[in-house]
Amino acid sequence: MRAGWVLLLGLFSLGMAQEKNTLSHLEEVVGLIAQAQRQIVLVAPGLYNPAIASALHKAAVERGVQVLLLLEIDSINQPSSYAAAFGFLAPEKPLYVRAVRAVRLSPRLLLDSRVLVSGPLVVGDSLTPEPTRLSTRFTDLAVEIDRFNRIWQQAPSCRPTAYMLGEELVLRCRF
Repeated sequence: MRAGWVLLLGLFSLGMAQEKNTLSHLEEVVGLIAQAQRQIVLVAPGLYNPAIASALHKAAVERGVQVLLLLEIDSINQPSSYAAAFGFLAPEKPLYVRAVRAVRLSPRLLLDSRVLVSGPLVVGDSLTPEPTRLSTRFTDLAVEIDRFNRIWQQAPSCRPTAYMLGEELVLRCRF
């Protein structure tokens, strides 16, 4: 009977440890972005969520954190995307936008090369049932940093352009 309780307690502890490594609210991701001090890397299909975009903007503009955005080329110039607007900040702030054809992995956020967040909440998707995971494991971080560096070197940079369309200012990235 005692062994059963020990096993049950061990399983409960394991469950709690796994829960601790998953995020369940967008605010948790925004809070992690707010804690970054040196560098934030976002690899995602697009940048559409206002809370995530605002947190990244504050990190670059108010705190001087280097922000590297690696996004799908088709999403960058979408009307609801924040990516092209971020491209205009790049000459003055440590904010860089580059494009890839497709992001084949779940969205990822690398904070100060010490914390990896991966899953739907990285882009503000709270409806997808897939969990958003947090990792500080050295091997996870090393693999992600290596993968990012290889892709970043080959990805074209955003060259911001702007034009008027009627009464509206349109911001675009050219590659």
